[in-house]
Amino acid sequence: GCESLESVRVETEQFSNECLFAGCTKLASFTTNEDNRLFSSKDGVLFDKEGKGLIAYPNAKESDYEVPASVEKIGKCSFFDCENLKNIILPFHLIEIERAAFSNCHHLESIKLFAANPPHAIESSFAMVDKHKCVLYVPNSSLSLYKKHPIWGAFDNIVGF
Repeated sequence: GCESLESVRVETEQFSNECLFAGCTKLASFTTNEDNRLFSSKDGVLFDKEGKGLIAYPNAKESDYEVPASVEKIGKCSFFDCENLKNIILPFHLIEIERAAFSNCHHLESIKLFAANPPHAIESSFAMVDKHKCVLYVPNSSLSLYKKHPIWGAFDNIVGF
């Protein structure tokens, strides 16, 4: 297992996050070198080089996280098994949340979305997230869009801001 792994340096360009870091409860950071053509890291979080795709969030990071405004896609398994994650803020330009992105985030209490249009997501994007307790905050002008959405509408508490 990877229970004692604390950091990962991504130097290869053949990196694939297929839920590789699930169970790595002490993993606190990802790093890259500046000349990596495909990946970058910011505050220990792994992104694609342009910063438009969030690839992996370390399981041992703090409980609150604001995804950078440049992010358009949350990659598959990127927050998988992040037991510490309680509150997340997702940016205005977010378009897609891939499969299993927030799976097993049992302690997720709130998701604040700035996107006017509900980002594309599938059921497994939020597998094992307690949709009865987790509050979804969305723009007032988009409240009905989120409530009618087949995935986002599964959250019991959708609140406008």
